[in-house]
Amino acid sequence: MAARISDVLITVLRDLRVESDDGSVIPVAGGRLQTLLVRLAVDAGRVVSVGELTDAIWADLPADPAGALQALVSRLRRAAGVTIEQTGTGYRLAIDPAAVDLHRFEAFVARGRLGDPSAYAEALGLLDGPPLPLVADQPWALPLVARIEQQAIEAEHAVIESCLATGDLTGLAARLRDLVAAHPLDEDFAGQLIRTLRAQGQTAKALAAYEQTRRTLADTLGTDPGAALQELYAELLRGQETPLAGSALRSGLTSFVGRDQDLAGLSTDLDDHRLITLVGPGGAGKTRLATEAGIAWRERHRAPVWFVELAPVSEPDAVLPAFVAALDLQTSRVFERLRAAGRSVDDWALLTSALSTGPALVIVDNCEHLLDEAADVIDRLLVSAPMLRVIATSREPLAIDGEHIRPLPPLEPSPAAQLFLDRAAAAGVPVVSADLAAVTDIVQRLDGLPLAIELAAARVRTMTIADIAERLSDRFALLTGGRRTALPRHRTLYAVVAWSWDLLDPVERDLLQRFSVFSGARMRSRQRP
Repeated sequence: MAARISDVLITVLRDLRVESDDGSVIPVAGGRLQTLLVRLAVDAGRVVSVGELTDAIWADLPADPAGALQALVSRLRRAAGVTIEQTGTGYRLAIDPAAVDLHRFEAFVARGRLGDPSAYAEALGLLDGPPLPLVADQPWALPLVARIEQQAIEAEHAVIESCLATGDLTGLAARLRDLVAAHPLDEDFAGQLIRTLRAQGQTAKALAAYEQTRRTLADTLGTDPGAALQELYAELLRGQETPLAGSALRSGLTSFVGRDQDLAGLSTDLDDHRLITLVGPGGAGKTRLATEAGIAWRERHRAPVWFVELAPVSEPDAVLPAFVAALDLQTSRVFERLRAAGRSVDDWALLTSALSTGPALVIVDNCEHLLDEAADVIDRLLVSAPMLRVIATSREPLAIDGEHIRPLPPLEPSPAAQLFLDRAAAAGVPVVSADLAAVTDIVQRLDGLPLAIELAAARVRTMTIADIAERLSDRFALLTGGRRTALPRHRTLYAVVAWSWDLLDPVERDLLQRFSVFSGARMRSRQRP
């Protein structure tokens, strides 16, 4: 007749604990009884020989080892309420191995190796400090303890890797510092700590963590870090030399409306071309579209993106310094490295050194008033930095080799109306359904020009929709009062047109005046832009 299977849960990975099926704790007193139970539980369901059991329990064997063991087994049956079978060669704890935490731990690790990362986390949940503390120093337990510790390290690596992959960095750096302190020669933990610190923007601490690991390996083993850790270190140095994070690339504070297809097309262009010029009239949304594309590219490639604003630059000689200032290179490690090497540090040396280390994207905004100079700098950079990509915004093409031109058309009627409604709501005046026809009229008369639509929508704070539509015949007087933080040429529709007008030479201005025909309401007397 088969023996009854014990209905208890046994914990051996931590302090010994026996729990009955009703949840109550069964005390097991005495060092020898506890050692006997742990030794049987380690091999739950299997026969453990008399010799293995007596060696585990007694350092100095009693006169009758078999008899002493039998008496101890009898006491354990009564104390713990467990079923222990006696066989011809030894004893067997009749219990489901899954009732012993050690076996559940190893089962979870096996599941983790099959691709279930949550199983690794379950395994770690069963550990709390060094495993098998009751018997860890005994000779028979040493190989088992080493195996459990190695499995725990494997689980830690997998769980942390999963956190890094999902971006769940909460408490991860502190956890890894403890693991690196406990396992100073484990390069995987060191690499994970460095990657965590880098993801948190703590590059200096990441470099310090690498240096600590390098010194530990050198002092202890007389070796250098492995190839993976050295490559990670090189990436950190490249990140220091080319300041990542695009501090000058700001996310828009308003919704991005009506340009989803243009954004998708521009992103595709960036995969196929190294220079894309967004061409369109003032106020068409070139800057916002380029910025959104830069943010998407940075997220996709995890590479630096910089924004070079040329609108405030009025002198041709200031174009190259504007690039250097935008990349903040005078305070970078590139500047320090070139000086330490005794090389002449000029603006061009700084730019080429910074942009030649890996993939990068530079957005050059408002090139039209300095076309020759901007085109020359961009052309030279693309030649000197083979992994660089550039988005330029301009009211006309740069006309250099490799340029891919993407015209930016006006908004279609539906997204144009949606832009008006969105900006009006942001101004605190939601548009009612009775005004939708007037909104449609407004955006059509403004030719779907985003900036003009936003300026018109800003007027809802002081005028009705109908009044705005009626007064569009004098749109240069009406469409003023743009955002205070906007460039001066984007604060009024007049300034937008004047910016383009000022770029024309006298012959072009005369020709444009001759071509101009105004119909409808008479414009107020104002000097033509």
